[in-house]
Amino acid sequence: MLIPVVLATLATQVLGALWYSPLLFCRPWAKHAFPNTNYQDVGKDGMTFPMAMTALSYTMVCAILYYIIGEVFKTSTIFEATKVALLFATVTAFIQIPNYIHEKRSLILYAINIGYQVTAIVLAVILMQVLSSIIPDVFTRSVFSLQ
Repeated sequence: MLIPVVLATLATQVLGALWYSPLLFCRPWAKHAFPNTNYQDVGKDGMTFPMAMTALSYTMVCAILYYIIGEVFKTSTIFEATKVALLFATVTAFIQIPNYIHEKRSLILYAINIGYQVTAIVLAVILMQVLSSIIPDVFTRSVFSLQ
C-alpha cells in the first residue's frame, strides 16, 4: 500500500504545482481567491503550512481511495478504477457547491479548484491501479482482510 499511495500523492502535488502555476491557472485563481492581491504576491506570507496540509490531505485521500479501489470495489482494470474515481470526484465536486455559494465565492474559483481535485483524484487512482498490478501488496491484503 505504501508505494502506490506515496507515488500517487506525489503525482497530485506535481499536478497541483502545474495547475496553479502561471502556465495554467495561477492568474485567474489568484484573482478570484485573493481579489485585492497581485497574483505575484500570493504566497509571500509563506506557503509551507498550506502545502504541508495539502500533501497530508492528499495522502489520506489516496490511502482511502487505494482501499476503496482494492478492497471495496476490487477493481482490476484502469477503466473500472477510473469509474470509481469519477464517482468519488463527482461527490467531492457536488458537496462543495453549497460552501462556494454561501461564502459568495466565485464560480470561476470553484471550477479551477474542482477541476484540479477531479483531475488529481482520477490521476491518483489510475496510478495506484497500475502500480497495484505491478507491486505485490501483501501488507494491504493482510491488514484489510476480514477473513
